[in-house]
Amino acid sequence: MGGKSSTISTSEQRILSMQIQQSSYGLALPIVFGQNRIAGNLIDYTDFTAIATTTRTTQGGKGGGGVTQEDTKYTYEAAVIMGLCHGPIAGIPSWWRDKERRYGLRELGLTLMTGQHEQQPWAWMQGKHPERALGYSDTAYVCSPNYSLGSNAQVPNHMFEVAGLLQIGTAGVVDADPGQILPQLLTHASYGAGFPAARLWDTATYGAYCRAAGIVLSPVLQEQQEAR
Repeated sequence: MGGKSSTISTSEQRILSMQIQQSSYGLALPIVFGQNRIAGNLIDYTDFTAIATTTRTTQGGKGGGGVTQEDTKYTYEAAVIMGLCHGPIAGIPSWWRDKERRYGLRELGLTLMTGQHEQQPWAWMQGKHPERALGYSDTAYVCSPNYSLGSNAQVPNHMFEVAGLLQIGTAGVVDADPGQILPQLLTHASYGAGFPAARLWDTATYGAYCRAAGIVLSPVLQEQQEAR
C-alpha cells in the first residue's frame, strides 16, 4: 500500500569444493591398440570457481509498489586434467556423455595432449601453477583451464573414443594388425613382457595373413597382468 516496494531474496547453498567422482591412484595406464572407447581418470585439478547467477522477477502492487523476487543459483568450473591412456595416440574422434555420442573436443572445452615421449607440460598450467606443471611423458590426457562442472560441482561421466596405437589407417580400417600388436606386447620398453627382441620371429607374414582374412583387432589392456 502507499507505493512501497519490497525484495525477497533466496539463494541455494553454495558448494565449497569440487565433488570428486572418479580419481584413482595406482591404476595401470591403459593401452589402446586400434580404436576403442575408454573412461578418463581425473589426475589433477585446481582453480575451483563458483559462478553466481541471479534472476529477478517483479510483481506490481497497488499504488505503484511491488515485490521483487531474487533467486541466486550457482554453477561451477575448474581447471582439470583427465588421464586417458599410454601414448602417443592419433586423436579423440568422438566422446559420449551418458548415452549421447558427440564429435570433437571443442564442445567440451578440452585440449588433447597426445602422450609423446618426454612430453612438455601443459602451457596453461606451466604459466599459472608452475609448481604442479608435469609433462606426463607417454601419457595421453585432456585438459581445460575452465571445465564446466555444472550445478553439482562434479566432472560429468564421459567416455572417450581413442584413436590409439598401430592403427592400420588404410581403406578406413581403424583397428590394428595382430602381427604388429604381438611384438609390441612382447618387447616394448614400457609395457612389454621383457621378451628378447633378438629371439622374436618375423611376424610380417602372420600380419599379412590377418589382413587378408580381415582379422584386425582393437584390444584395450586396462589391468596389469602376466603375459602368457
